[in-house]
This record gives sequence, structure tokens and C-alpha cells, in this order.
Amino acid sequence: MSSKIAQKGEIRFRPYAQDIVIDLPVHLQELVSDNALAQLINEVVEGLCLQELSSYYSSQGSPAYDPRMLLKVWLYSYCTKVYTSRSLAKKLREDLVFIWLAGGQRPCFKTLSSFRSKRMQDIVDVVVSQVLMYLIEQGYVDLSDLYVDGSKWEANANKYKIVWRKNTERYKGWVMDRITTLLQQWQALQEQEDQIYGSKDLVEHQSPDQIQLVMNSSDLAARLVGLNKLIAQQKDKTRKGKLEKIHRQLSKEQTKLIKYEAQQSVLAGRNSYSKTDHDATAMRMKDERLLPGYNAQITTSKQFIINATLHQTSSDSTTLMPHVASLEQRVEGAVNSDWCPDYTADAGYGSEENYELLDKKGYIAYVKYPSWYQEHTGQLSKKRFNSYNWFYDPEQDYYLCPNQKQLHFKEHILKKSRNGYARQLKVYQCQSCAGCPLFDQCRGAQAKPGSNRRIFISEKLEAYKEQVRKRLASEVGKTKRSQRSVEVETPFANIKYNMGHRRFLLRGIDKVSVEFLLLTLAHNINKIYCLQSGLWKEYYAQRANRKAQKTKKRA
Repeated sequence: MSSKIAQKGEIRFRPYAQDIVIDLPVHLQELVSDNALAQLINEVVEGLCLQELSSYYSSQGSPAYDPRMLLKVWLYSYCTKVYTSRSLAKKLREDLVFIWLAGGQRPCFKTLSSFRSKRMQDIVDVVVSQVLMYLIEQGYVDLSDLYVDGSKWEANANKYKIVWRKNTERYKGWVMDRITTLLQQWQALQEQEDQIYGSKDLVEHQSPDQIQLVMNSSDLAARLVGLNKLIAQQKDKTRKGKLEKIHRQLSKEQTKLIKYEAQQSVLAGRNSYSKTDHDATAMRMKDERLLPGYNAQITTSKQFIINATLHQTSSDSTTLMPHVASLEQRVEGAVNSDWCPDYTADAGYGSEENYELLDKKGYIAYVKYPSWYQEHTGQLSKKRFNSYNWFYDPEQDYYLCPNQKQLHFKEHILKKSRNGYARQLKVYQCQSCAGCPLFDQCRGAQAKPGSNRRIFISEKLEAYKEQVRKRLASEVGKTKRSQRSVEVETPFANIKYNMGHRRFLLRGIDKVSVEFLLLTLAHNINKIYCLQSGLWKEYYAQRANRKAQKTKKRA
């Protein structure tokens, strides 16, 4: 049997050698011509007017890498879900598409990282504005119909190292109390010195008013200098020992005071920050986790992101003013002076400040207010103790509570928002809630027994709410309400789930803003690619057909 197999000849393999040399002309353009996404990025970046970028480079030293090349590889990197500089550097050595976009150059990961985190802070706004102009010229977006929404984004920070403002204020208060006690002890020793020697030439006498001057670490440092002089002049060993002990304790408290002052400086009015990323604020994520993060805001048109900003507050309401200011800078030169778009948002943006802002700018607001859902579903009408359901007499200017007691106008007050906007509120107060059988239901279990019910009414806000209520009830308003989630939630879903980016890699709001803007650019480019290539055309056609069939069955 073995002899028959041998007669057929020996087993042969194809020649294999790894040390071969290929000396052939290779045109990388032909090898990547089928990659429509890379070709699109190349076309978009080459079409940008990037002459302004030269001002950010110096003629001194060795030549820098062309910013167009670095921008192309970073955009393609984000479009293909490669977000780290080391992974990108590896792609530039191994992937033909990256090699073609880079022109065969191989910048190291430090150069790539430095360009993204530092250099792009200066040029990213130019790039975003230029890409927006490209979208407008190609007809991809409609600036007359805009949608806005926000999403919490996890920061690159330790969730267990969060500094809370209330804790800082409480700890600092304890330190100030201990400092005051030590200064009083110092004052008592000085008074004893004066009684014994009848002289005040050792150190200036401290009055209670002078003790209160110690309000910060600088004032305390000045006091410690005076205490050092007193210790040096002191001849009584017992008193000197007591003063030295006070000095040691004050020095320890000074260190703690400096620490809490530094924390308050970083907080800058916020409720919290992370020790590993001072710009990140503790926020409640969608899955109810409390993590350091940023509030990402976007304005969209036809699911393209035309404006994106990052904020350090968890409330969407306070972010609209800076976000709209950024939007106007983005579209400057692309719209006329009488530009008045439809601006649609959910109830998180429905405040008097935002309504007035949009009204002054000429925007047509389709923005729900916080109680709109309860009004729309009828839940608000079931709440007996909500002033919305109370009888109001405009002639005598009073409200009638469920117990038929009148709440008359008492005063006007001003209440300022985080952005400094002042609201004028009318205060109505019940003359007496004593003995009311509905007191606990009306005021709550934590209300003081002798207190009277008060309600606060903003006439300007009520006027805006009535205006918005009519808009949302119109046919156009109904269309915008149903379209809002599709328009503005889709980009967030694409970035977080399709692109797999749920946590920032960089730290500091300036660097993180660059990272987020790169994500929005990648989203827009991917969307252009899908529209041009018809990648999802068949899928959307099938989905529309299924939807039409369901509608037909219901009919």
C-alpha cells in the first residue's frame, strides 16, 4: 500500500520565504480607493480653509507635522472607534488606510496625543465651523428647524474621590471655630500679661473685633508673625510655653484652612468636584449611578450635530444660555440678521430665563415647561393642594385654598438663577393656617405648626407658559414633539452605543471639549458617508414598509 502512494510523487508546498524584497511601484491611492469613508474624510479636510492654523505654529525648530494630516487620521480614528493615541500610532504602522491618510508618516503616540489635547484646543472651533459650512452648502442641515438636548457623560475620574461643597463648608467652619478659640486664649494670656506688668509693649492688644478679622489663611499668617515676635520677647518660661503651644495649634489649623480654601476655589460655586479631574462634577447618570461627569449639550438638524458644548452643572436649564451663544458663533456668516429658527426642547429647559432668552433672540420656542406632562395627562388636575388648581380672583387679587381660606398678595421678591437672571415673584400668603384640618396635607409633615401657606407666582412665566401651551397644541407643535426624540436622541445613541464611547479619556474641561467635538465631527462624517453610500437605505425602506403595514392594520 505504501509503495503505491510513493509512486504518485512526494507532497509539495508553495515556496515560502519571509526575507524577500519587493521592488514594485505601489500607489496607495488605488489600494484604498474602495474605502468611501476615508475618501470622504480626505475630501472634507482638503476642502476646509485652514490657513488660520498656520498662526498656531512657530517657524523655529524642526518642521512640524502638517495639521491636515493629523486631523485626517484623528477623524478617521474616531469614525472607526479608535480613541487612544497608542492605538492610533499602531494603526499608522499597520493599516493601509491610515498609512495613506498620513502619507506614510509615522508620528509617535506622544505627538498624536499632544496634537489632540493641546494643539486642537486652538483649532478645533475653526474645524467645527468649517465642517458646519460644508453641511450647509451641501444641503444636509436646515437651520430653520433646530432641536436641543443634553446627556450626562462619565469623566475619566475616580468616583470614590469626590469633594462635596457642603462638607467643605462644614469642615472649614469647624476650623474657624477652633482658630477663634485659640485666638481667644492668646488674648486672655495677653490680658494677664498687661495686668501683671502694666505694659503693652510686647505686642499689640487684641480686641474681639480684631479676632474676627481672621477670615482666611492670609490673615491668620499675619497673626502668626505677630505671635512669633511675642514669643521671642517673652521671658516667662510658663507663658512662653503656652504661647508656643498656641502657635503650634494655629499652624496646624492654618494648613487645614489653606486646604479647604483651595477646595472652595476649585468648586467655584459647584456642589462637587473630583480630585482626579477638578473640572468634573458628580452627576446622576441615566442608570442612577452617581459619577464624576460632564453635561454634554447638542443642537441638531436632521440628526446632524451643528453645535456641541460641555457644562459642569447637571441641570439642563442653566446650560441653554451659553449653549445658544456658542450656536450663534458657529452659524455666524451662514445666516441672516433676521434669522428666527424653530427651537424645540424638552421640559428640562422650560424656565422663565430660557423663554425670555429665546424670545429676545427671535427664536420660536417649542419648549415644554416642567408641569406640561402632568397637565397633558391630567395628573396635575388631581393635585388639590397645587395652586394651579385653586380659584383666583383677579379683581381682589387673592387665591382660594381647598379649605376656602384666602391667600392675599403680600410682597414682591427677586430670585436670581445661577446665571444671574433675576425673576420677580409675587408672594401670596394665607392669613392663618392655625387649626386647619388640611394642614398636614397642604404643608407637609415637616412644616412648622405656626407657619402659614405661601405661594410664589411669576406673571411673566405664566404668560410664556400660555404662549408655549398653544404652540405645543398646534399641528406643527405635535409634529415637533414627536420628532424631537428622533432628531436629538439619535446622535447621542449613535455615539454612545454604535461608536462605543461612554466615558471620556482626557481630563480637564478644555481637553474633554476637544474630545467631545471630535466625536460630533465623527458622527457627522459617518452620517454623510451613510447618506452618500446608501448603506442604510434598504434598512430604512424595510422599516418604513413595516410601519405602513402596521398603520394599515390598525385602520
